[in-house]
Amino acid sequence: MKKYIVYIVVIVVIFSCKRESMKPAEYLSWIKTSEAQLSYRKTVNDIVFEALYKPSEYLALKEYSSERTDTNFQDKKFREYLAEKKKSIFFTYRIRPEENGIDILHYRAASENVFFQRADYYSFKAQNDFYLLQGKDTFPCTIYHFEQNYGLAPYINLLIGFESHGKTDDMKLVFYDQVYQKGKIIFDIPKEALLNIPELKL
Repeated sequence: MKKYIVYIVVIVVIFSCKRESMKPAEYLSWIKTSEAQLSYRKTVNDIVFEALYKPSEYLALKEYSSERTDTNFQDKKFREYLAEKKKSIFFTYRIRPEENGIDILHYRAASENVFFQRADYYSFKAQNDFYLLQGKDTFPCTIYHFEQNYGLAPYINLLIGFESHGKTDDMKLVFYDQVYQKGKIIFDIPKEALLNIPELKL
């Protein structure tokens, strides 16, 4: 009898740990409504730093569909596109002032020259100040894009990516703030948050 109980317990554990599978439309909807679960925020004095984890499957679906009028997620081209995306771990990194009404690049800038120095840094140099830690490994930022908004928003968005090694471990996203002198900004990303994301069903 005890033997059967052990089998039942094992089966329950296996199924309870199995991630939910969702088709593309359902998956996109889940990610959109669950952003709070994938978002991390830290305020250091007067500057707010935010990191939003972007699953590679989500980016693949969004980008692939935006490039085509007739999208077929079953075709070989999408599967190849998805496989390429899954080689990286992505985040959108946002920086903004806690104070409303002014954009971050002009925030407390002593001159217009300071503004241009900041824009240059985020355009070409900030990539070198991002790192991803997994276990004992440290990975540099290999994908980087500064989204220009021309002062129309109080924040800046940086799309950052790191090489994926297929691990599902706790992660630490590290940024060394060079502009506002806030030091090392660290976000702890537990593996439970990643395992809670549904699997994409094609």
